[in-house]
Amino acid sequence: MFRSFQILSRNGECGYRAKLVSWNLSRTRARSDDTVPARFRRLRTWSTWTSIYLREQVVRERHARLRRLRLERSVKVVGNVSYLDRLHHTAKISACGAHAKRESVSGNELIERLLGGDRRALARVISKIEREDPETREIFEEIYPKTGDALTVGFTGPPGVGKSSIIAKLIKLYRDEDKKVGVVSVDPSSPFSKGAILGDRIRLSDHFLDPGVFIRSMGSRGHLGGLAGGSRLAALAMEAYGCDVVLYETVGVGQGEVEVASAADTVVLALQPGAGDAVQALKAGVMEIADVFCINKADHPQAKGAASEVRSILEIGHELDPDPWFPPIVMTRGDSSAGEGIEELKEAIEKHRSFLEESGKLEERRRAALREFVVSWATNRLEKEMHERLDREDAEVMDAVYERKLDPITASERIFKEV
Repeated sequence: MFRSFQILSRNGECGYRAKLVSWNLSRTRARSDDTVPARFRRLRTWSTWTSIYLREQVVRERHARLRRLRLERSVKVVGNVSYLDRLHHTAKISACGAHAKRESVSGNELIERLLGGDRRALARVISKIEREDPETREIFEEIYPKTGDALTVGFTGPPGVGKSSIIAKLIKLYRDEDKKVGVVSVDPSSPFSKGAILGDRIRLSDHFLDPGVFIRSMGSRGHLGGLAGGSRLAALAMEAYGCDVVLYETVGVGQGEVEVASAADTVVLALQPGAGDAVQALKAGVMEIADVFCINKADHPQAKGAASEVRSILEIGHELDPDPWFPPIVMTRGDSSAGEGIEELKEAIEKHRSFLEESGKLEERRRAALREFVVSWATNRLEKEMHERLDREDAEVMDAVYERKLDPITASERIFKEV
């Protein structure tokens, strides 16, 4: 392998990377750490993986270069348009035709396919939700009566606590019962590039090929509260598709992101040992919305101490405000192959669902959640229209505010009345 990279390096094929890997393979083992440059030192542990990856990259680049050369040699100018330009134009037409064909599948046909359990139809409906397609309202007018029977569970907690690993093990248990599972996984979007890595899917890779599991990752796109703007509609679409269980996974939250409480029937708060003392547990916010507490990474030395701190705080709160449901605390290890504690977590979720149904609080909670969702949707629409109005009159209104001729409150009232 080293010899092949030397040859590639002399031929100028991906020179820098080939030299880097050949240098790494041949010399880092012979030299001490003090003499190895810092930028190469970290490659020592995964040099084999890097060499394989770069070898594939070199081969791909060589093939692409050869195809380009053959194409350039076969250029035939017809009029003022070269063969390459014609080829590019044909490719654009084909792409547009394929896009038009995809878009033509809509309306009643798309709804029928979704209700019939078509995965591609579900994916297209969620895509329409994310891009705020005008057809979304018509679709949900038809599919909304088919929803409301699924078990919805929301998983929330700080970043890195292991929510995705717990969900992956929980999906396996539901699939053993032959239940269809949908997952709405939300990842934070960059405030600058507006993009999202959507890395939560990596932990769920064992279920990618399972036809009974549908996983959809969504960027938060600046939406506050821990979920994305279209998360609830995506979950409703999964229910209409036929999912028996719908799992929400929020972004890594702090103490104020509590929107998942109005989206899911049961909220599981995942905590990790060593993340704070009892004072942190006393703080209001996300600690108050949990129906089940999950102390993940139970093999940590401080795991039992964290569970006892949470239990003591819950007991104090229960004395001040007695509630028939006392949130259980489950110790789990989502990263272990055996999934320690996941079965106990599943049983706690089912017990909470039974409690809600028997006490009549399930209907009460869902009514309050739907009311909040309707108000939230209307508020977002109004906010969007106000932003559009402000963008159109930015030069006039904002200049007046900046020059102190108009105060911000009066400017806001003026825009609100016009909207």
